[in-house]
Amino acid sequence: MRVFVHLVLLALLASGAGASVVEPQRLTLYTWTDYIDPAIVARFEQLTGSRVELQHFEEADEREEVLAANNAQGFDLVCISENYLTQPGLQDWMEPLDRARLPNLRHVQYPMADDIPEAPRYAVPYFWGTFGIAYRKDMVTQPPRSWRDLFELTPQYSGKVAMYPTMRMLAGMALLASGADFNSEDPAQIAAAGQILLRQAGHVWGYRGVDLSEKNLLANGTLVMQSLFNGDALFLRQYQPAIEFVYPAEGANVFVDYFVIPRNAVNKALAYRFLDFLNQPEVALQNALYVKFATPNQAARERAPADYRNNPLIFPAPDVLAQAHIIRPLSPATLRRYTDIVMRATTRFELQQGGE
Repeated sequence: MRVFVHLVLLALLASGAGASVVEPQRLTLYTWTDYIDPAIVARFEQLTGSRVELQHFEEADEREEVLAANNAQGFDLVCISENYLTQPGLQDWMEPLDRARLPNLRHVQYPMADDIPEAPRYAVPYFWGTFGIAYRKDMVTQPPRSWRDLFELTPQYSGKVAMYPTMRMLAGMALLASGADFNSEDPAQIAAAGQILLRQAGHVWGYRGVDLSEKNLLANGTLVMQSLFNGDALFLRQYQPAIEFVYPAEGANVFVDYFVIPRNAVNKALAYRFLDFLNQPEVALQNALYVKFATPNQAARERAPADYRNNPLIFPAPDVLAQAHIIRPLSPATLRRYTDIVMRATTRFELQQGGE
């Protein structure tokens, strides 16, 4: 009997059935949907024998809620925007960068460095871009040229205009349309912006983020106008070439997205390796051509084809950037006012939808 058992064990070991299975290292990223070329993820996995798990958010407000609730618990890399680096106290959960572990940072130029001085301490810039107006040039008789146009044209195209849903964007667009600053703290100006949002609320298709699939509502003609990021508008042209993008006369919003490593990340070594991999010039270029936003990797831009490298809808002219607005920190009282005017508008929209 003992001989039989011994032979069975030998057979199991020879076949590998008794060997332990080594799980691959896992890297968990928290980022926007469709914001990295899947081929790049697959290449990194093959190169390192690791598994990359992408967890997505659809809107900035969704990301803010998650990170506020758990301080990035469970993530190895998080895609944040510049507001996390311009507002004091929001960096507590971030790991200061060990730049010696990121040799490919030599290719990277930090966008808007004077406005975001804390960025090099914590963050690796990923992409930067602008927020303006996308429209169907084959479906509108009067193209929008300003934020005021977007709001004033909405009744003419009732039910065919969508607005990006985040609180700071909605409030900022309405403030600019009313002649105020994107980051105004004046209660009277905020109230006036609220009236603009209220008037528009009865005519919008809805408040929603962008769907980058072939089912996109701007691409299929359900919408004729939408407040949108420049790279997303360019991405959607593959489905509908009639989509145009405009920098509003009052100034576009300009943003920078970064990757940061949380202090409580499980796999910091793999996170550093992934960040450095992303900034190899050929990898950064491949990713940039996929997502359609502006790469901060200067070596990648130099190697890019002219229709990317010299595209003014990707890399705005200096006069456009001079008029652009960055999200800046606001007082708690002002944030409450912004939230109030946005909630009033979205509530009016919801009540109208419920009555139909």
